Amino acid sequence: MRADRERLTAVREEDPGCAGSVRASLAADLESADASPTAPQRELLAAYEKGMAAFASKWTTVPAGPYASLARRPEKLGITADGR
Repeated sequence: MRADRERLTAVREEDPGCAGSVRASLAADLESADASPTAPQRELLAAYEKGMAAFASKWTTVPAGPYASLARRPEKLGITADGR
């Protein structure tokens, strides 16, 4: 399972934790700036947006893959995504 999880985030830009940290830092920088974002800042944001899209597409395949029975367990217990 660890190897599968590591494959999901093999690229730094596809790691939700790393992406969140970088994007929060970038947002703080932009809020305190008096000018438009620089080209490197725009490129950084674009790279992480692309990485998170790639992660999302990989993540959606997990319930259908080798962990399908595990993914169905909460449903069998009556646990839904909306918490009801």
